Amino acid sequence: MRIRLLFLGLVAVALAGCGQDSASTGTVSADAVIRSVTAFAGEGADVSHVNALWKQAESGDVSLLNLIIACKPGTRDCLLVAPDGAGYPSFAEFVDDTKLLKPGDTVSVLAGLPDKPDNSRTEELTKSDPDIAWWTVLGVVAAGLVVAGLLVFVPLWLVRRIRGRRDADRLLSDWDLPPED
Repeated sequence: MRIRLLFLGLVAVALAGCGQDSASTGTVSADAVIRSVTAFAGEGADVSHVNALWKQAESGDVSLLNLIIACKPGTRDCLLVAPDGAGYPSFAEFVDDTKLLKPGDTVSVLAGLPDKPDNSRTEELTKSDPDIAWWTVLGVVAAGLVVAGLLVFVPLWLVRRIRGRRDADRLLSDWDLPPED
């Protein structure tokens, strides 16, 4: 158990020296990583380390992003811990939610993190831009107007169609021949 904590401490110190900004505190913190791991999995956590390839969209630079995988003892219930100490249940949530990455940055890592890493496959995700573009808003408004129009005009069309049938039936009934005696 002490060896695991020592390993975690060494990796956290290495992460602190990376010079990357943190999502929650603005600084990479070895203490935050240790607190996150122990809060999730306790003192006897199964801890491992994985390097992710990080390509920055603005500069095109490629560097390594060190991530910690903390698992509860005896289970495959795992958490992906970023260098700032923030924990994520999946790699996709890490890419979407972390402030370590900028929109357009691409990260490649083993597939299946954190629960079932697959050494034979990789997964590559790109951080999307959280800002909503004007054309997205315009598209949502247009779709809303179409739905509102359908909700108003379809019932009116049905009422006219039903009334038209009644009028046609009445017209045909007027043309019926009287019964012969």
